[in-house]
Amino acid sequence: MSWRDMVFTPLVSATIIALAIFVTWLLYQHFALDSFLCFLVFFIFQTIFTLITLKILRLFLPIEEGVYSYQTHPLECFGWNLYGFLCITHLNLFYDKILLPIPFRKGFYQLMGAQIGGGIIPISGQLLDPHLISLGSNTHIGEDALLTPHAVTSDNKLYIGRIIIGENTMIGAKSTIMPGVEIGNGAMVNAMSLVTMNTVIADNEIWGGIPARKLKVIEK
Repeated sequence: MSWRDMVFTPLVSATIIALAIFVTWLLYQHFALDSFLCFLVFFIFQTIFTLITLKILRLFLPIEEGVYSYQTHPLECFGWNLYGFLCITHLNLFYDKILLPIPFRKGFYQLMGAQIGGGIIPISGQLLDPHLISLGSNTHIGEDALLTPHAVTSDNKLYIGRIIIGENTMIGAKSTIMPGVEIGNGAMVNAMSLVTMNTVIADNEIWGGIPARKLKVIEK
């Protein structure tokens, strides 16, 4: 961590909370809200201000695919840490799926920058760093599956790689998709599989295992 993390990260977080409290206080003064409604209003506006802040970070401190460290990319690493901190603290209930039923997850991840195609896309798993993930139309993300476009090594290097998943693709329950993975149209990843970094799965292939490997091709 750098001095930016120690100073600016809590400052940004506190500013978001302060703004949400201020708006809640204004509405309380105007409408005489009870305690429950005050809490609800605070939570809603904290979420809104957090989403706006994350959008600003994506615009002004974008991080592209590659390898980063504090020694060579201090500003990019700070922006990445700040982004992650806000997601974990201010949007935790959404990421843990406590307040995010399956029908609303597609819209939430699109607000977070994910590129998601048309059709009904049930997302039962978790998308980390949604702005680095593309899902094709009619893709299914199984229960507790994890798509993570970033990985951190033991020497604190940050690996970033966009995850691209094609149309009509199935990601099995409890599977993990690592950075840089590309999965073609009509492909399938079996449940409880680990697709390692930069793996390319062609159209209509079935992969599975730890690490995942090609098992067969779906005949058309």
